[in-house]
Amino acid sequence: MSKRRGVIALFLGLALAGCDDDDDDSPSGASDGLSVACNATPTSGVVPLAVQFSATVAGAGDDAAPLVSWSFGDGSAASVPTATRTYIAPGTYAATAEARAGRRSASCNVTVTARAVTPPALPPNTPPSARFKTNPSPPTGRAPLTVDFNACLSVDPDGDRLLFRFDMFDGLYDSGHCRREHTYRTPGIFLAKVCVTDEFPGHADICQSYTVSVQ
Repeated sequence: MSKRRGVIALFLGLALAGCDDDDDDSPSGASDGLSVACNATPTSGVVPLAVQFSATVAGAGDDAAPLVSWSFGDGSAASVPTATRTYIAPGTYAATAEARAGRRSASCNVTVTARAVTPPALPPNTPPSARFKTNPSPPTGRAPLTVDFNACLSVDPDGDRLLFRFDMFDGLYDSGHCRREHTYRTPGIFLAKVCVTDEFPGHADICQSYTVSVQ
């Protein structure tokens, strides 16, 4: 081979090598040494739950300062390494942090569980001790007959406020008062009922029925 041909071959080899370097523009991934670590405090609690998020980036090297963005799993986001997010609705949320440095990127995630507030357990309820009486007793007499229906001797072992209901045949009367008078002005046989209950939800009434005989 002549000296001239050797110089030409060397020149072509260098030129081809240079073209290969310029064409390699594929982006570098997280495997190129960039990493990010996620942290959340606390990771669980009752709503409204305020959580402090932070992301720590390593391996950025000589690239520009890494950019960090958060996605909190509830549709909200932030473009800072450290942020606070308050979860209002109960649920499990996957929060993700993404770091970018130059053409490299890395991500991490952390799970946050927001629980509903559990209402305190109600103490067991004791039904009221109902006591009834009428005046006259039995409720019998000539028209017009006034009968005094009395449940004032009723007590509640738990100290709950008592509620009373009087059914006097011609109408219902709900009241916080423990007695009620009713006048029957025409002769006949009438049914009456007095009920006692306490304020505890779902508690059954305790009732006493009477047959009122008016002559």
